[in-house]
Formats: sequence, structure tokens, C-alpha cells
Amino acid sequence: MVYDVFTHSIDQIPSLVSWRDSLSTDQQQCGIHSVQLNPSRTLLATGARNTYDVAIYRLPTLDPVCVGENAHKDWVFDMCWLDDEFLVSGSRDTNMALWRITPDLLDSKEEIPTYHHISALSVKECRNSQKVRALTFNKAYQEVAALSLNGFIHIWCAETFKQKLSRKLPSSQENVCLAVQNTGLYAIGCKSYTLLLDCRTLQVGFPKITQLTLSKLLDSAAGCKKSYI
Repeated sequence: MVYDVFTHSIDQIPSLVSWRDSLSTDQQQCGIHSVQLNPSRTLLATGARNTYDVAIYRLPTLDPVCVGENAHKDWVFDMCWLDDEFLVSGSRDTNMALWRITPDLLDSKEEIPTYHHISALSVKECRNSQKVRALTFNKAYQEVAALSLNGFIHIWCAETFKQKLSRKLPSSQENVCLAVQNTGLYAIGCKSYTLLLDCRTLQVGFPKITQLTLSKLLDSAAGCKKSYI
């Protein structure tokens, strides 16, 4: 569903159906786990009706473009765009898939929107991982970082789509979110704290930020703000 913050209206956008949905009674419908916009904000990537597959919509109309299928054998947890055409997806099956949304897929001139079915350019296992949980693209270093639920961060070369290295994290408890800063810093959200890693070494570059520490920092910042009022 799409909520318009200006008109306060809600539009329901149909999920895209893959071939395996129409051919099998074993349909995996487990909700949406990721929504990602490409850099030009002309395409939206998310989950298809079958949670094993990915769906691409055109913006701002949200017309369907294509469904990417047969790359994963378990839920797709996250995706990240490398540019306006290339997309990487990660799944609980430990695999990562590289997709390309070519310009010809966007040239549909039919009055009633239809969509294509595409296959991944490449599907590779993320070594030393158990369930790929989160992905992010580090543009400055041209690498894709993947976070797995067994407490590892994995670095892939975005240009060759090859895994470069894996590093064990200090915590393996519910590592569920990953972000990157333009200056070269990874932030990993764990169960009890946030890890900050130097992109060059994957070493913890700062003390772990616990909930208590964060609360103290916020209280301190609030006090400073009041003192200047």
C-alpha cells in the first residue's frame, strides 16, 4: 500500500506474481522485507508476491516493470541498487543475486500495464554466512557489504560481483540492519548496541554505542541546547 502524505489517501498496489506462483501450490507469501529506490528515483525494488522473488515498479506511477525470479530458494531479506540499472538481492538461503533492469524493460507502450519476467545475471553463495540479513552499497569503495545472522560482515567487489573477505563481528545476537556513511564508515545495528566499523579495515573504530550510552548522549545534548536558549 502507498500512503499519500499530502492527500492522506491510500492506494493498494498489487504484488507481482512470478511464474512459480502460477505453477505451484506452494506459495511463499511472508510480507515485504525491503523497499529500495534507485539513485535517480525512477524505479522501486521490493518483494514480489512470492517472498523468494523481487519486484520492480516504475516511479512515480508505480506501474509494474518486471519480476525477478528463480534466483533464491528462501525469503529475500534485503536489496541494494548499485546504479540505475543494477540491483543486488540477499536471501535467507545465503545466496546473493545480481539483477539488471535494462532500458528495453521500460519501453512498454501498452495502455494496460504489463510486466516482464527476468532472471538474475549471477547468483553466488555468500561464504561463511548463515542467512543474508542486510545489504548496503558503498559507492566510495565500490563494494557491497552484506550482514549475516551468524555475526559476520561480508565485503563484495561491486564491479566483479566477487566476495573479497568476511569478518567476524564482536556480537552475533540479532545483527539486523546495516548502513554506510559517505566518508567510509559502516554502522551495524545489533540487539543491544550499534557497531561502527572502519570500511578500510572492518575494525571497530569507536566504542560500542549501547542504549544507555545513547540515552546519556541525548540527555547531554538536550541540556546543552537548553543552556543556549
